[in-house]
Amino acid sequence: MNKIRSILSHVINHVFHRRIFLFHHIDTDKNSPYVSTDELERFLEKKQWVSIEALLNKKGSTSICFDDGYSDIYFFVFPILKAHNIPFTIFVNSSTIDTTGFLQTTQINEMINSGLCTIGSHGINHVDLDAISHTKAIEELTKSKQHLEETFGINVCYYAYPHGKYTKEALRFLRRCRIYSYAFSVSSLNINWFSNKYKMPRININKNNIGRF
Repeated sequence: MNKIRSILSHVINHVFHRRIFLFHHIDTDKNSPYVSTDELERFLEKKQWVSIEALLNKKGSTSICFDDGYSDIYFFVFPILKAHNIPFTIFVNSSTIDTTGFLQTTQINEMINSGLCTIGSHGINHVDLDAISHTKAIEELTKSKQHLEETFGINVCYYAYPHGKYTKEALRFLRRCRIYSYAFSVSSLNINWFSNKYKMPRININKNNIGRF
């Protein structure tokens, strides 16, 4: 009976309770309005982490990602994740690379070469797709991917909608053209069998809710 319960628990966790946790800024100051490195480390210790690819293939139930590509990911987060051998994903805006406050090309290359980091697209300019024309939305989806692939010599298979916002037209384009394997929104829901692969939920973690997970 215990063995059956163990198998059922494993199946439930890997099929129905898969979660991707989303972060933005991380700070070393515990009094900062952002999640601190101490809070992040305590959060990481509670779970077993897999890459986003493994999670989507039902080979794990918990993955972590970071949106926008702020430089604190390299300076504050990467050393922690590397020390614990935790895989992670960064969704990057292609236009902010090598600008002040954001990740540099050399830093992204170093994280990719660690074998822990997956790079996804977050568009070119971090604009909500529902606030621009369909033509501009297509540019955000396609040109950001092209730039990242050419710059880093990788396949970019994942897209995260800025602020989690998308349009029906963008969803139809992604389903038709299949330029990304998955696209991600922001939601409190778990990933399960019924999740739409072009609006996969991610749980946004901040200073106020990190203790609840």
